[in-house]
Amino acid sequence: MADNNSIDKSDPSWMYEHELYEEAEQYAEEHDVHASEVFPNPLVLEYDRNPEAFSEEEQKYIDKMLAFIEAFQRMDPDAYEQLKEELKEELHIKDSFNPFEEVK
Repeated sequence: MADNNSIDKSDPSWMYEHELYEEAEQYAEEHDVHASEVFPNPLVLEYDRNPEAFSEEEQKYIDKMLAFIEAFQRMDPDAYEQLKEELKEELHIKDSFNPFEEVK
């Protein structure tokens, strides 16, 4: 259910209208996957297929990002908050640019 200030998540048209969706469709066609698997970018798919292609530091951050996404999807607020703070600190994110906080 969506309110007036959010995206209706049952309606995927926002994704199809996004400026990066056409690029995701091209990548998906070239790699025999569905565009939703690589939208907005193919990082997770490429990492899953070949983690050794990434440096040790990149692997560390990607694994942490995936854990963060999983905590969000599983509605695990303790893990979510801990990972949010760790990522903010490790990536040196300033409060004014913090993507983890709700935009008002």
